[in-house]
Amino acid sequence: MYSFMKHYFLPVLLLLYAGNLFSQTKFGIATYTVPSGWQSTQQTSSIVLENKNSKETLCRITIYGVEKTAVTTANTYLQYRAGKNGTNARFSPNLKQVVKTETNGNIGFSSGGTSTVNEKEVRIYFYSFTNGKETFFVELLTDSNECTTAFK
Repeated sequence: MYSFMKHYFLPVLLLLYAGNLFSQTKFGIATYTVPSGWQSTQQTSSIVLENKNSKETLCRITIYGVEKTAVTTANTYLQYRAGKNGTNARFSPNLKQVVKTETNGNIGFSSGGTSTVNEKEVRIYFYSFTNGKETFFVELLTDSNECTTAFK
């Protein structure tokens, strides 16, 4: 199991994977860095980071805007995950599939599932991170083990 702080700084770890240092960007309480070769797109209530280095694999991270609530239970996490499921991902409804981590008063939840993009099955991972007052969410959509490894 990964610690909450590792999850909290996932985009920074992507930076280390890419091997280049760029300026950090703040989006609500989330701080991220766009690695070399990645494209960042600001949407209404989210940021989408996509690896454009490889045309043959999918590696997309969505950072959702901050919610003025603390997601501190698995049931609350599941409600937000369902509400942000724009790709119609298939997640196990079993609460045992939801991983909770706590570090220094911060709480994170994560779970994985599958989805279909361009008629191809892909893996999807959904995360929540709260400081007890606000929560932000991150979604990883990929068909690549390399992307999954770099993200974690």
